[in-house]
Amino acid sequence: MTLFALRESMIGIAHIERYIKAKDTYSNNIFFVSYENMLSNPEAMLMSLFTWLNIPVEAGVLQRAISNMSFENLRANEEKNPSNKEEFFFRRGKSGAGREEFQTSTLNVISAKTSWVLQKANAILAEQGAAPDCNSAPLHSCR
Repeated sequence: MTLFALRESMIGIAHIERYIKAKDTYSNNIFFVSYENMLSNPEAMLMSLFTWLNIPVEAGVLQRAISNMSFENLRANEEKNPSNKEEFFFRRGKSGAGREEFQTSTLNVISAKTSWVLQKANAILAEQGAAPDCNSAPLHSCR
């Protein structure tokens, strides 16, 4: 088992746990966005966010924002001005890379330790009308 993978996963899950606790405390003041939904349908996800914020947005502005924040543009900007010369933050621009990078045994341990948090996050997304796309969801989040 890769201890690095487990440690990094637990750091990410700790972030999600804090957002869940904040959502429980501040209810309607927190809006969840999943990486998978941003990848699969960025326009719908951003429109949901702007609607939640009660901010009108024109289609052209929305399309420019999506284009500016595309993986290709973000990675190109990072390559020009790297914050970490050893590793890029924007690595692949796709969901589920862990399934390709980690052994099944590592994925199973991560799943066992994190499934309850991801289930809670997915329930919050569903309440917002943004259920996760389980075909592209990470590791185990749609179980």
